[in-house]
Amino acid sequence: MAASLQRDADSKHDAYEKISQMALESRQAAQNSIAQAQIIDNAEPPQSPSWPNRPLLFLLSLIAGFGVGIAVIVTQEMLVTGMRSIDEVESELGVPLIAAIPNIRQDHPADIVIDKPTSQYAEALRNARASLLGVRGQTRPKIIALTSALPGEGKTTTALALARVMAMNGDKTIIIDTDVRRAQLRMITQTKPDGVGLVELLHGDVTLDEAIEPSGLQGLDQIIIHKPFFSSENLFGNDLMPKILEQLSERYDTIILDLPPLVGLADGRFLSALADAVALVIRWNNTPKHAVTSAAAWLKSDGANLVGSMFTMVDTSSQAVGSYYYYSKQYSDYYQEA
Repeated sequence: MAASLQRDADSKHDAYEKISQMALESRQAAQNSIAQAQIIDNAEPPQSPSWPNRPLLFLLSLIAGFGVGIAVIVTQEMLVTGMRSIDEVESELGVPLIAAIPNIRQDHPADIVIDKPTSQYAEALRNARASLLGVRGQTRPKIIALTSALPGEGKTTTALALARVMAMNGDKTIIIDTDVRRAQLRMITQTKPDGVGLVELLHGDVTLDEAIEPSGLQGLDQIIIHKPFFSSENLFGNDLMPKILEQLSERYDTIILDLPPLVGLADGRFLSALADAVALVIRWNNTPKHAVTSAAAWLKSDGANLVGSMFTMVDTSSQAVGSYYYYSKQYSDYYQEA
């Protein structure tokens, strides 16, 4: 047993000696090769980084940004469905744009024509008045109707502001709210809390004198709807409304009709045919073009005298509307800021 262990130990010792000898020879060979190395050139630190290439990246970023900007603009233009320019309105509808009314951020914009009569807003309404009444020597319209293709286009506010401008320029004027389902005029003008209006008049419950009430502005009266009225009856399809307008024409210089929107409702189409002149109100850059063109086509087919259109809520910082605001900065001294 002892002899066997001794042989095993001797064997392992011999193997260790061989490995040690090989390691020693390897170290000596490495030292000899290092000693033979020569320095040909000293390494120098670079003056600039080899990556990233800043000029190239800047150029690529500029090109990418320009491309993204064009894509955004094109996408926005494709998403816009509303009308923005005078040429677009006149080419699509075949009638002139008679006013571009600026967007006013306050609860009751129609009050501006009274509070600030020399503002840009009031001047836009005076332009509308001049276009609607025409020049000297022409027969001026007495019954002027304002309508729109859709709700929420500023029609009632514009009708009230126009009626006030008419009264402030010496015309004995009355405004009639005929939009029975919304009855918005009562929300933006002075009314009698227990008053009666157009619905009661058309039902024969009150007389014309009882339905007329003062508006709070000298020279301007009103017939309003004191609460929304929903009914399947055709309030305007008989001969009562024409008789009412005939009687009012004998008392007033101008009658302003605030009509219902045309798309989806028939009342406005009946009433527009009774007016001497009709203006189509279009919310700038908002009302879909197809709705506006359909409304204009209906008015013409019904025999209404569509004399023009009016932009409302126009962004005055945009030049897309054309000449109405192209010189707004040059004319800023002429306006009282609203």
